[in-house]
Amino acid sequence: MRPEPKTNPGMKTRIGARPYRVTTVLGKASKSPSEAFPTGLTPEVPAVDSPAVNEFESSVAADAGGEFEKEAKERSIRTCTKDGCKEPATHGVHWADGRGMALCCENHIGHFERTLDDVVGIKKYDPDAPKGKQYTWFRKAKTGAPALRPGPGEFAPGIAGDRGIHNIPKVRPRADNQEWTASLSMHPAARRGDHHDLRLVDPKGRAHSWAFQDVPQPGKSTYAVQQPTHKKRYALRDKPFTIPEGYGATRPGAQVEPKFVSGVEVVEAGNDKIRFLKHEGQQTQEFVLRKLTPSMGSVRPMFALHNATKNRGTGEGKRIPSSKPKYKEIAPEAINLEDDEQVMTPKLDGAHVLVDLPGTGDKFARVFSYRPTARETGLIEHTFKFKDFQKRRGSEAVKNTMVRAECWGTDKDGKAIPAEQLGGLLNAGVLKSREKQREMGVKLRLTGFDVVRHNGRNMEKKPFAEKLEVLNKVNKATKGFIETPEVARTPEQKKKMLGEIKERVRKDTDEGVVLHTLAKAEPPTKAKFKPDVDVYVRKVFDKPRGAAKGHAGGFEYSFTPDGPIVGRVGTGFDHAARKDMMENPENYVGRVAKVKSVRNSENRTDPSQMTKALRAPSFRGWHLDKTDPKLMEADHKVLEKKAVAEQLRQAWLHVQDRAQPEQIIDEAISRSARLKRLKPVIRDAAESVPIPQSDVHRWIQERVSDDA
Repeated sequence: MRPEPKTNPGMKTRIGARPYRVTTVLGKASKSPSEAFPTGLTPEVPAVDSPAVNEFESSVAADAGGEFEKEAKERSIRTCTKDGCKEPATHGVHWADGRGMALCCENHIGHFERTLDDVVGIKKYDPDAPKGKQYTWFRKAKTGAPALRPGPGEFAPGIAGDRGIHNIPKVRPRADNQEWTASLSMHPAARRGDHHDLRLVDPKGRAHSWAFQDVPQPGKSTYAVQQPTHKKRYALRDKPFTIPEGYGATRPGAQVEPKFVSGVEVVEAGNDKIRFLKHEGQQTQEFVLRKLTPSMGSVRPMFALHNATKNRGTGEGKRIPSSKPKYKEIAPEAINLEDDEQVMTPKLDGAHVLVDLPGTGDKFARVFSYRPTARETGLIEHTFKFKDFQKRRGSEAVKNTMVRAECWGTDKDGKAIPAEQLGGLLNAGVLKSREKQREMGVKLRLTGFDVVRHNGRNMEKKPFAEKLEVLNKVNKATKGFIETPEVARTPEQKKKMLGEIKERVRKDTDEGVVLHTLAKAEPPTKAKFKPDVDVYVRKVFDKPRGAAKGHAGGFEYSFTPDGPIVGRVGTGFDHAARKDMMENPENYVGRVAKVKSVRNSENRTDPSQMTKALRAPSFRGWHLDKTDPKLMEADHKVLEKKAVAEQLRQAWLHVQDRAQPEQIIDEAISRSARLKRLKPVIRDAAESVPIPQSDVHRWIQERVSDDA
């Protein structure tokens, strides 16, 4: 005997004006869209081309070997669900909220099509079709936005029947950050009016929800009303939908429009406060939700949503300098080692940054570039590229303090990385920069050398002795995050420092030194062993025909941005840089390069006063403080090629006694799980690997070429 189809009494569904029975998958309400649509055709996201589309190709297979087909065969649930009809079911109606599929016969399709606002569409059932193709799309809903209704035990779509607000998991300010998921949608509610819904999904799958009018701009705030905790599946919807009735019903003709669903980095969380970061490309937005004191008559918790993204428009942003001091310059031979009034520090080759130390409360140290930018915020912030940035906090001793520091990086051996690699890390987006640091084994470091203000007091015109005292306090307060510069005071110490830098035995620099006057407020003086000249890249030229096809020969330069082109630079570049210059010249024209030459015939160091070409110029690196950051954003692609080349080289060194090509590739892959995802650059990297055996080298090139 055929069993009676089950009916879910909790479903208050109407087709037209008449109630009918709903037979769902496995005779019960589906737990998830994947149960009703095992092949991934989620019911609440119909793949329609436009709202007007109604007919769909019947060849689209669905429910391939799914549970509905299996249950239908086992229990013979094949009769039409319209009251009084005993005809065999030939079609299935798919519900938008994931409750499953109601069966109908061919004669009653029109009955189910009268109101298709709460179904995805109709599938046709053919028991004689091959396994996996019994269910095909017959017709889909007339609207591209499915309608959602409360599921079993729900007060409203995505909201449990008790309408409870769950506790927000604790994330302590100085602990490790957590990755949550955030969603933002525009909700045109019929009763409450248009507003935005923000939902933060914690690791346990609970979507904490707030409603507010508009997303605040950087430095601005808005009121946000906390809503009942939503279900994860509802919060992560990324396609438009409607709520036809009940709580949160949408205006007629309007639909909920998701704006984004993405991961966020939660720095701090609790019932009273949440601070999170949204990383997107080059930009990072910072938001803070802070609970307000309940007011008389308030029903739901009220929060302030503040866009804490730093910008120059606020009082805090206006206090950040937009320039750096100018130094004098002398030759190393002119240094007076016996001058007791002067002390010496190494000249690091990095990027000039400003570090802001609030000193109290829940705020952490901030790292900014001094350079203005065309971005909306007017600021370039590097804070979030540093590991464990949220743990870098000051103390009462350095409250309201800002220092100038050299941002530089060291590899796994403690040696300073080249300026172009540093530029690639600082100008990449936060997530990309962190990934590159892990792959390359690079640690970003900060070494203070000047003080802008201390405890709110201006220090720019104070003697270096006072500034050095503040730098020592900052080093102690930040637990070494901001390092104190090494200082040579005696003639012997100065001589030793000069000798080590000249002989290139130090790991931090080979550039030169900086001289500071202890008791007077005088500009520092730099002395460089390899004085270089800043030139502007005007044009990229290729190599002569037949020589390294597809690689740039170098660039033509001028001494001023718009001045006449006076010469060429063709040496000092590595393989990856030459190839990228040829493929993307627009990323190089306009950059400022540091160039060294055998002799400057005009005996000048100021490029604006020079007119003749440099003799035997060689590229030394990019001047990070003078080059537009937008031009440096693409450097991470070159770094990828260098990283893969280094992995292949290290792999060869590891197995060079056997020199087996397969071992080299396998060893390289074991060193980086991302190697497979870097196939487009492996071919270029392999050409740079210094493997003496030509057959091994050729085999690697062929291998990666085939796999690319």
